Amino acid sequence: MGAVSEVAAKRPTRTERPRPKRRRLPKKSAAMVLTTALAIMVLVAVGSTWFGVGVASRALKINDGEVWLWSRSSGEAQRVNVHSGEVDTRRALTDARGHDVAVAQTDKHLILHDRTDGVVTAVDLATLNTTAKRTVAPGENTNVVLWQDKMLLVNSKAGSVAQLNPDTLQPTGKPASVGGTFLAGDFDDTGTFWLVKPGDGELVGLRASDGSPRAEQKSKVAAPNHDLVMTTLDKGAAVIDTTDDVMVTLINNQKTTVKLPGLESVRISPRTHGDTVAITQPTQREVILVKGTSVSRHQVPG
Repeated sequence: MGAVSEVAAKRPTRTERPRPKRRRLPKKSAAMVLTTALAIMVLVAVGSTWFGVGVASRALKINDGEVWLWSRSSGEAQRVNVHSGEVDTRRALTDARGHDVAVAQTDKHLILHDRTDGVVTAVDLATLNTTAKRTVAPGENTNVVLWQDKMLLVNSKAGSVAQLNPDTLQPTGKPASVGGTFLAGDFDDTGTFWLVKPGDGELVGLRASDGSPRAEQKSKVAAPNHDLVMTTLDKGAAVIDTTDDVMVTLINNQKTTVKLPGLESVRISPRTHGDTVAITQPTQREVILVKGTSVSRHQVPG
């Protein structure tokens, strides 16, 4: 016991123990971290716009850690566990191999939209059985979008937006007539669906609260008949006018215009999460990042 006490007595108390010196990050290391972060942001932009991949950003909004992807070669939807990166479930569509199929999902609903033949299929996530089917106009002008328990059937060529029951695929009210063709965006985090009408340069926000979509926000963002592309933001939308080389954002009814000289062939994801908009120009091998009124341009070699 005496030896133990003697050893304990020689140990420094909590206040006597020397504190480890804090090591500051060298300036070169700090610069490397910033450079790496910027490089990752550019790669994400290339992945989400250059190759038309919008699923990765949507996967982050799925609370159960699972996301559905479409395999054109096998003609089936595949459920991927985002934690393990492995496919754990497959759901085939009849005669859909090689077809263009868009996947819309929430935590409660899975909709498979075959844009090649125009068949929309609602799938029960618990049993993977088909709960309903509906035939719509084929082609890329028709889209299905989901937000929580709201589902919209969007026909941008016909200028109409209809609300459907995501379980039965039946209409819940009267469709909204936008008045002319438009470019479809997506739902933002507040439940507003955004679209832009190039014919009159108007950005429109629709709400689907009572079964019938209604326009609640409208804003002039460009001159009539300009070449436009758009992306939906967390609380608004951004419209890129390639005729005037500008980007106009509408966030919480506040409009901001940013000059972007030298725009040509522009691609952008239909949905942008976060406060940085990534614009890809494949012919120039360039990614433009816009955060507020700050603009940075990055060349992609190779």
